[in-house]
Amino acid sequence: MGQNQTKQREIAGTTYEVHYLDPDTALDIAVDLQGMIVPALAEILGKDDATDAELQGAVAVGLREFVASTDKAKVKRVVHTMLAKVFAHGTGLLDRETAQQHFLGRPAHMIKVVIFAVEVNFSDFFDELSGIRTWATAKLAGAGADPSNSPEEPAGTSGG
Repeated sequence: MGQNQTKQREIAGTTYEVHYLDPDTALDIAVDLQGMIVPALAEILGKDDATDAELQGAVAVGLREFVASTDKAKVKRVVHTMLAKVFAHGTGLLDRETAQQHFLGRPAHMIKVVIFAVEVNFSDFFDELSGIRTWATAKLAGAGADPSNSPEEPAGTSGG
């Protein structure tokens, strides 16, 4: 078997080791994640020829779609399933009880660890999204550009 069974990353001073989900569980979580993410992405991807203002509006609508498509039970199921495959060095496997203690008062830290676990388990999905991320980042970065959308002239030239 050529694939490593775990991936490690240090987050806020703790090394986390993520184990892969079994294929059936991964499929269940993928369905949950897609139900939360796809409506938001659809709004943004539908704006291929959009102006910067239209794209920013689409991102705002996409975020609203993301929030509207999630419910507490689904989010908790995803979080607990992902954390159950994470080993925190110095703490142990992050089952529900251990995770409750480990992340007490640190919900943002917990989200970073869950995102890492999702990234490890669904890297192929995120590889597919890399082109979308590049496109959206480039469009959003251009939001402050010259309204003529022409490239800036190098210093010392007349521009014409």
